[in-house]
Amino acid sequence: MAIDFDPSAFNSDVDVQSLPRPGYLFSDENICGEGASCRVYVQRLGGLRVAIKRLRKELLDSPTHIAAYRKEFEIGQRLRHDALPVYLDFQPDGDEVCIMMDFVDGITLDSFIKTDAGREYLSQVANVERFLTQLLDVIGYLHRSGVIHCDLKPANIMLRHTDRRVMLLDLDKAYCDTLDTTHGGSKGSSELLPPGSKPTTAKDFEAIGNLIDWFNAHVKGFPRRRFRRFCRECRRDTDYDRLFSELKPRNYGKRIIGAVLIVGLLGAAVYMMTSHQKASVAVDTTDIDMAEAVDTTDIASPETVGTIGRPAVATEAQQLPADTGMMKPDIGADFDEQMAGFIAKAE
Repeated sequence: MAIDFDPSAFNSDVDVQSLPRPGYLFSDENICGEGASCRVYVQRLGGLRVAIKRLRKELLDSPTHIAAYRKEFEIGQRLRHDALPVYLDFQPDGDEVCIMMDFVDGITLDSFIKTDAGREYLSQVANVERFLTQLLDVIGYLHRSGVIHCDLKPANIMLRHTDRRVMLLDLDKAYCDTLDTTHGGSKGSSELLPPGSKPTTAKDFEAIGNLIDWFNAHVKGFPRRRFRRFCRECRRDTDYDRLFSELKPRNYGKRIIGAVLIVGLLGAAVYMMTSHQKASVAVDTTDIDMAEAVDTTDIASPETVGTIGRPAVATEAQQLPADTGMMKPDIGADFDEQMAGFIAKAE
């Protein structure tokens, strides 16, 4: 998607035309940053602190660098996002090529990570989630606006001092459909493409994955495991929504509750099956006992046998008259005799 640029339209509530043309103050005392192609100076203009990005003198005769600065200004002035500075003015004068923009009071990631506070900050999961969420938000905005940053690296990302919010800098290597001659990158973070190749959104996403690797290499205790899936997704054919979804923390509480419920249901099912089997065994044993009881009754009670259709045949013992005086064997007497014999042998 291309952007229809209008150099007369400025992304700011400040009336730039009403501001005095600045007398730029290029001194070592007001340098606030520098890069491979520029130095950045801070000064006040009508009560407003502004940053002046100044092309190095040795590059003033480079048409490519001058075109890149012009492109950055034309792209930047048309964008509106909290994580992007406001671009105010561009001066391609003979002896100076400068871009004027809002001053960002912050620290770049490559400087922040060298401090104890920075390493401590980036070792906390919540802080890294917040940082990546904000970075993804502004990158998604650029992509929807038809712009690919192409140079995402620690030196081009700032955290504001006041609230640690992300600020994205340097659009001089960005790609846009209407301004595609000066896009680039940086080795190790957002690799340069072969000549004639056009970048895609995958270039920025891969650079975010490289940024996580850089965190892991420089921050002791960096929670790499938490962002492993996110980092892997950065290197796939992905998009903003899928990356943002991977970044959201997973609700492990619901998963644990679900697992507990499943285990509980399985346990209940096993218990019911076991109880059913025990009940079946008990029923079978009862049937056997009842059968034995019936057989014993059949032997002891000829009347019962007769009632189920068998001939009632009385045994010899059962045919004895009731008045014969037959007694049960005296078990106690037999035991006394056996003990007496045992004692006699022992003596």
